[in-house]
Amino acid sequence: MTSLSARDERSESDLVPSECPTGSGEGNLPIGWGFSVGADPEPALEKDTRKKMSNLKRILRELSQEIDRLSKRNEMLERRLASITGALQGTMRLSRNGSGRTLRPSRGAGRRGAPPRFDDAQALQLRREYEKGATSAQLARRHKAALPTILSTLRRAGATLRRGRPSKNKR
Repeated sequence: MTSLSARDERSESDLVPSECPTGSGEGNLPIGWGFSVGADPEPALEKDTRKKMSNLKRILRELSQEIDRLSKRNEMLERRLASITGALQGTMRLSRNGSGRTLRPSRGAGRRGAPPRFDDAQALQLRREYEKGATSAQLARRHKAALPTILSTLRRAGATLRRGRPSKNKR
């Protein structure tokens, strides 16, 4: 549906187009003519749009159903996990600090493991020797003990351990 909105004051021969298309449904307007179109949507476009929208609605509905199914499965798995952790509570070692290291529940005060090889008096003697200049390796050979044992005994006695090798030029 077209309507002419303006007309130029030129001669009629200037307004007629030199060539008109044939059979294509299109027309040439003379130069200077304006028009407005109140276009009604074509039924083919409207059907195509409706088809696309119905496909989109179907896809969204299927997606919603899949999300609901996954949500229900997640809830079921969470309930199973809760029942498992409830059954295991008390049988697992508990973590006391945030480092991720698990510790046994306390069974009383005191240290863990075997009793120390050196008592407090011997540990104090080892500390005196160490502070006079003996190395931890020399103390280990002299007392026939492992180096980690000597080091832990020195720490227990309150000695500050030296780091690195001793210098070669002793005075």
